[in-house]
Amino acid sequence: MPRKTNKIQSHTTILLVLEGQTEQFYFSEMRIVERIPGITIILKMAQHSDLYHVLKNAKSENETGVYDSIWCIFHTDTLKTNNISSELSNLIETCKKDGIKFADSFPAFEIWFLLHYEMPKLTYNNQNEVIRSLLKYISDYSKEKKWLEAKHLYLFLKTLQESAIKRSKDLEMKKSDLDNVSYSNVYKVIEEVISHKK
Repeated sequence: MPRKTNKIQSHTTILLVLEGQTEQFYFSEMRIVERIPGITIILKMAQHSDLYHVLKNAKSENETGVYDSIWCIFHTDTLKTNNISSELSNLIETCKKDGIKFADSFPAFEIWFLLHYEMPKLTYNNQNEVIRSLLKYISDYSKEKKWLEAKHLYLFLKTLQESAIKRSKDLEMKKSDLDNVSYSNVYKVIEEVISHKK
């Protein structure tokens, strides 16, 4: 449990440790759109774009005791396709025991965007397959910085957010019964942030 030090007790501070640029743009906009009094959302890019560094950053930040909640935002394609090292496995367990939360997606963050429009097929093998499906709805979708800056994806998708959350929860039920089901737990971060509006 994080220690509540160096901050006002009535204020909530949430840290999001991010793996990639797409996530950074999306959650940067979420902070602007979901501006809630009494809550601060801090974004931190991992030193390197891989799960090990996301978790190491989260663990290090957790030791400061200044956050009410810490989320790791990452995609789990490497966990599904490779044998992970014992070091990474231990780090995952340590973070879970420390109360660090995971908002993972398989195979890519884009599955969260697709969930705004449809219930995805059960398994996508990689990011490119997800993006091909997403292009039916966002025909100019791109991971380029210039496009992400101009598109404002959080606001663009917000009217469909409730549908995305419902589909995510439905997929979570399937995930417990089947291996390698495509899914996204990004909705859990969104729900936590929005819960502070009440």
